[in-house]
Amino acid sequence: MLTYLFRQQGLDADKDAVKVNVGADIAADLAALQAGRIDAVVTSAPGGEEAEAQGFGDTFISPVRGDVPAMQGQLFGVAYAKQSVIDAKPKAVQAFIRALAQAEDYIQKNPTQTIALLGKYLKLDKKTLTISWNATKASMPLSPQVSQQAYETANQFHVKAGLISISLAYKDLVATDTINKALNGMPSSS
Repeated sequence: MLTYLFRQQGLDADKDAVKVNVGADIAADLAALQAGRIDAVVTSAPGGEEAEAQGFGDTFISPVRGDVPAMQGQLFGVAYAKQSVIDAKPKAVQAFIRALAQAEDYIQKNPTQTIALLGKYLKLDKKTLTISWNATKASMPLSPQVSQQAYETANQFHVKAGLISISLAYKDLVATDTINKALNGMPSSS
C-alpha cells in the first residue's frame, strides 16, 4: 500500500521514506506506533480505528472509505484455490462459496447482530467496534461474485504497487463458472 500511494504521488517509498518491519499483526504495528518507534503504519482494519479510539493515532488515508479514488470498488479480500482443488473437490468448494454467500447475506440483513459478533471475535471495546464498523461496512461484499471491474481495479493496484509485473486476465483467475454453479444451487432466501 505504501509503495502504491507513494507512486501515485510521483515518489519512491524506498527512497522517500524509511520503511520498518515491526511485525506481522495489527497488535505489533499499533504497539510500535504507540511507543513512538514508528511515525506511521500501514495496516488493515481495525488497526487505524483502534489507534483512533485509544487516542494515539488517526486514520488519514483509507481506501475502504474512498480516500484513494483509483481503488474504489476494488476487491479487499479474496479466497483462492488451485484449479486442481476445484476439480478434485467441487462439492466442498461449492459449499464454501455458498457459505460465503450466506454470511454476506446475514451481514447485510442483520447489522446489529453482525456488530455484536464482530465485537466478540475481534475483542474490541464498543467505541473501537463502532468506528471499525462505520469505516468498513460499505466495503462488505453483497455476494461471492467477483465483478470484472472490481477485479481489474485490484489487478491495477497490484501492478502499480509492484506486487506483480503484468496484469493477469480475469478469465484466467476468476472461476466464474464454479461460483455461478455454487450460487445457483442455493436455496432461495425469503
